[in-house]
Amino acid sequence: MEFEFKFEQKIESENEIISYDSDSDSDSDDEKNSLFKNFKPIFKKKEERQQPSIEEIEKQEEEELRRKQERENERKIEVQKQVESLLEAEDLREKKGGEDENGNYQQENFFIDKDELFNQEEEKEKWKIRELLRIKKEKEEETSYKREQLEIKRRRKMNEEEKLKEDEKLEIGKFAKQKEKQKWAFLQVYRHKGVFFQDEDNPIIQRDISAPTERDIFDKSLLPKVLQVKNMGKKGRSKWTHLTDQDTTYLKDEKYSIQENNFLFPKSNKNDNLENQFKNQIENQKEKEKEEEEEKEKKKIQQKYLYNYRRGGDGNLEKPSKRKN
Repeated sequence: MEFEFKFEQKIESENEIISYDSDSDSDSDDEKNSLFKNFKPIFKKKEERQQPSIEEIEKQEEEELRRKQERENERKIEVQKQVESLLEAEDLREKKGGEDENGNYQQENFFIDKDELFNQEEEKEKWKIRELLRIKKEKEEETSYKREQLEIKRRRKMNEEEKLKEDEKLEIGKFAKQKEKQKWAFLQVYRHKGVFFQDEDNPIIQRDISAPTERDIFDKSLLPKVLQVKNMGKKGRSKWTHLTDQDTTYLKDEKYSIQENNFLFPKSNKNDNLENQFKNQIENQKEKEKEEEEEKEKKKIQQKYLYNYRRGGDGNLEKPSKRKN
């Protein structure tokens, strides 16, 4: 239900006198409460309501955008005119002469350098080019934003199947191709590319930083193991070199394979002493488990026999007579 607030103003009599006290806050609180009490909600039916249609709302939004663009264009034109007028005024001042202490122009003892005037004209032309490029960049950003919005609306109207088909054609999302990982040299130094200015088209920023430098070109795997470290001879050198040096699983190595009980045995050395030791341990464990199970079964049988056939409770297991009920 929609409703409106109607403000009913109370008319006070002329004879009524209102007293104002600056020190007391009670009067201000009473006035606030009286204002809130004067609001009265008035409910309206659906037929009486005046709701704007969707077309009217879209028209209003378009008009607001058009007005904003007009204001921005006017502001840009005004700025350009002001800058040009300031430059022209400065040129006239330099041609006439300098300024006195009182702000009056003087022509005496003033030397005009032609090179300076020529440089100023060049600077003005460069500034115009920069201004045009800036305006062009703003327009391109606006057009790209509008295209993105249209693309979003178009994608929202599509089904999931249509979106997947389009992604397959354009190779977007799940169907995007992954970049091939570059192979690094042994003990190559990692360098971070950075975060700032990555959107620019500068070739210096877009160059490949993961490429090896002079210190990384050499094959360090041919060196002795003592020299296969980072920052050799420095104080802050760490003893850790790389993960493959510390990895002990050997899962990727073809020489090794996983057998029962998750023990690793080399394929080539089957008759090794270590393998025989592991096998003997496993067999001994199995034999012990069997013996323990047999002992448990014997104890259970003995307990049942003693419970059913007893002779004085002394634990004698000779052939007794049945217990009388």
